[in-house]
Amino acid sequence: MPTHGYGDIFTIGNPNIKLQVIGADGEPASGVSILARDRYATLHLIRWHKTDQKGAASIELVDDPTIVVINWGDKLQTIELPRNRSNPVIKIMKK
Repeated sequence: MPTHGYGDIFTIGNPNIKLQVIGADGEPASGVSILARDRYATLHLIRWHKTDQKGAASIELVDDPTIVVINWGDKLQTIELPRNRSNPVIKIMKK
């Protein structure tokens, strides 16, 4: 992967975390699309994920913070996840 002239890119530690998504009703949100990207929306640092039946997904933290966009039906929610946050739970807010 090219480094754009800024040097080599090294990942330190485990960049994967378990993200839990629950609906406004408190139930697990299964089948939610999750977009994880760096703060500058660099194309090679964009990752798509989908939650399982328990509303969980293992996502890769691609930056500090990683920008996570949750898309569930007609709801869209954005959150910043710092690299030191482990196993976050995101509750989808009501409109």
